[in-house]
Amino acid sequence: TSEETTPPPPPPDPPLFMNFQSKVIPISNVATAVAALTKIQSSLSSIQPKMDRFRKRLAERDPITDKPRYGDKTQRRVQALVHAHDFLERHIPPPPPATAASSSVSNNSQEGLPGDMSLSQELLVQLQQRHTHQLTQEQLAQQEADRERQRLQEQARQEALQKQQQEAQRALEAAERQRQEQAAAEAELRRQAEAARQRRLAQERAEQEWVDTIRAQGVKVQLELLKESTTKNNMEVGNDKEGEDDDDDDPQAAFATAITSLHTIFQQINAHPEETKFRRIRRDHEKFTQDIGRHKGGVEVLLAAGFSLGAIDDVPCYLSVEPDLETDMDGWSAWFDLNK
Repeated sequence: TSEETTPPPPPPDPPLFMNFQSKVIPISNVATAVAALTKIQSSLSSIQPKMDRFRKRLAERDPITDKPRYGDKTQRRVQALVHAHDFLERHIPPPPPATAASSSVSNNSQEGLPGDMSLSQELLVQLQQRHTHQLTQEQLAQQEADRERQRLQEQARQEALQKQQQEAQRALEAAERQRQEQAAAEAELRRQAEAARQRRLAQERAEQEWVDTIRAQGVKVQLELLKESTTKNNMEVGNDKEGEDDDDDDPQAAFATAITSLHTIFQQINAHPEETKFRRIRRDHEKFTQDIGRHKGGVEVLLAAGFSLGAIDDVPCYLSVEPDLETDMDGWSAWFDLNK
């Protein structure tokens, strides 16, 4: 183009000995090294025209789009190639004339390493030192990367351990809460059971005191109470049902029904003393409640005659327990007399 453009800045120097696979050239083999340098010098000279064309091409821009001739990726690669060529030219001296080289080689074989040979050796030493420095830096960087990786691994391990400990702690706390809740629930159940037991004992004591009082009064007192209650109850019912004809309203009939039912109970016990079924009466038995239980004095007659409050299979009953004739003759006689 007509306008001159400034080429982009060159990339940094390429790493030395990049194709040597981290192997240092031994300085003792100077002749081989000098031959290699000579070959490199010759190659640099032969590709110089191509490098010039690359430099020119890098500075050119498209007249229509005003963009560089090369694309971004190609331009970076060409810049790196040109810079590498310039770097080698700066650090490797040009080859000497043929006669001078022959004379130098002859002199070197006779006088040691004077002239260009000593310069080549010095250059090799410098290159080797730079290469060694680069290897050292790479090793240091690798060591630092290893340490960083180990640090991250240790950090991850510590975090995992901490998380595991926290989860274990939470599990222990949850188990402790569950244990405490279970203990509290069991304590509440024990408290309720004890309260129920105390109520039951209190009820049993009250019932026993009631039974003892009834027995102390005797059967005759309870029969009079039964007669009085049936008369009073039926008179009240009769007033409520004035004008109706119902046998149940007859006081004498209600008392007679109660006495007849009581007589039947004791008659069956005396007739079948070994049959326990005749000595058990359910408290909620419909016939018993209708004939005896609903009247004040009816249940009291049974209790005064030796029946007790009890239960069979958790069903409340009135029980007549026969004392052991062999061990309690007096108790059996009293029980038998009451049943008569």
